[in-house]
Amino acid sequence: MAKTATRKRIVSNGEVVTTTPTNRIKSDKIVTTQGITIPRPQLQVLEVKIIGRAPLVTHAWDQKAKEMMLNKQQKKARAPREEKDPVACFKAAMYRFPDGGHGVPATGFKAAMVDACRLCDGITMTLAKLLFWIESDGRSVAEGKDLVRILRPASVPKGVEWPRMREDTPRNDNGNPDLRYRPEYNPWEAVVRVGFNAGKISGEQVYNLLMLAGIHCGICEMRPSSPESKTGSYGLWECH
Repeated sequence: MAKTATRKRIVSNGEVVTTTPTNRIKSDKIVTTQGITIPRPQLQVLEVKIIGRAPLVTHAWDQKAKEMMLNKQQKKARAPREEKDPVACFKAAMYRFPDGGHGVPATGFKAAMVDACRLCDGITMTLAKLLFWIESDGRSVAEGKDLVRILRPASVPKGVEWPRMREDTPRNDNGNPDLRYRPEYNPWEAVVRVGFNAGKISGEQVYNLLMLAGIHCGICEMRPSSPESKTGSYGLWECH
């Protein structure tokens, strides 16, 4: 039998102490001489179909708005304000896949689930950020954001506008009223795939958290959890 290698170190009083090296990797965990246990991650993906219980309104940043912001930061001459085109604003506010499909940022669902931890005992929002993530269905054409695909329900008849263009009259930062044109998806569906470490949180807990997020938090514009909306009730869903 091969001898176990030893190491010697000198402590503060001059005494020589003999130690053995750290244990090797085992099948399910790594144990060190300091008593640290690092379990192997148990990665799983939970797939949940959700159905909107309130209209979903998106507002992606359009390219012209980004260019105007960049020109202002670079102190370039301000171009004359162009005539507002409602249809162009409506289309620019969509998140689109390369195949033309519609979506919403995947991070919106994670943010809603993290916000829902306010309603739960034994889990902090900081910890929740580490325990799960949202699997992407692809990236948006304009911004390259990871998206979850929004589906048109079979109940929507052919020929019916989906999404429809809605007109809102919010106030700008200076208090002046404005007209905004954005897409409204109603009804809407999606299949959300949540990845998680089953060694730290169960699939049932992930499902319940997604359900709570759909009831209390929501996603996108005018959602209940938005810090800018005092009466938001959009972007909510139920799990199936």
